[in-house]
Amino acid sequence: MNQYIKYIEAVSRAVKSARKLPFGGPEKIRRNSGNGGKVLIFAPHPDDECIIGLLPLRLMKEVKMRITDIAVTLGSNKERRKGRLRELRAACNFLGWNLEVCGEDGFGGLRKSMAKTDPARWAEMAGQIADKIISHKPEIIFAPNPDDANATHQGVSALVVDALKKLPKDFELIVVFTEFWGENKKPNILVESSREDLADLIKALTYHTKEVERNPYHLSLPFWMSDNVRRGAEVVGGQGACAPEYEYGVIYKVCSLKNGVLKPLNLRPEQRFVGADAPLKEIIKSWK
Repeated sequence: MNQYIKYIEAVSRAVKSARKLPFGGPEKIRRNSGNGGKVLIFAPHPDDECIIGLLPLRLMKEVKMRITDIAVTLGSNKERRKGRLRELRAACNFLGWNLEVCGEDGFGGLRKSMAKTDPARWAEMAGQIADKIISHKPEIIFAPNPDDANATHQGVSALVVDALKKLPKDFELIVVFTEFWGENKKPNILVESSREDLADLIKALTYHTKEVERNPYHLSLPFWMSDNVRRGAEVVGGQGACAPEYEYGVIYKVCSLKNGVLKPLNLRPEQRFVGADAPLKEIIKSWK
């Protein structure tokens, strides 16, 4: 008998049991009142803030940074936008994050091609993104990577990059590119998630009730994070590198914007793995 069948059966039982857990709930677990600096998340859709939100969550908890989710769109279905906004607000309340929405109800129909097909509207949207960055003066922003294989994700990535070009030349910040549908090219950090943080992100996802009812993708988040550890060992640590002893993690690409130039940080091998017990405050200082 293949002994690993017991392992597979245990995983299957756990997932089946988790399907019975309740979605959402009225509780708020923390308040976003930190004074350690500001972070902006430019999320393509409601729920992306949770999926890629490990590092922002850790920055809030460990560095006392204030997190604001910027909902760039509220999805393509106009009839669902009000509902998705309610769900998003509940998810952000649970995480303890502030929330702002671009435009009246998000930038509808956002695609990278709009930079050419509708340059006036594109410039207006990029200007709004730039205004939010200037207004908030964040130390760190998060945006999808250019190859995140979803048209809206790619559109948001291009829009944020164009917005950065509109900032004053002396404006400095850290830009963290995220991934979900498509991978970062040459990512430079793998961030470990504790079980508690992962559970919080899964719980936050369940506030997007209608989305997880049609597809319980919140239950696959641990598997995605486990695969990030497998893949991150070599795409972050280098080919042939040993995998860190993490159960869960998220891959990012950390860049700096200085003098109008956006470029990836050149991190040493020992800086590329950020464990759950790593001194995150000191790590962030080394990025600047």
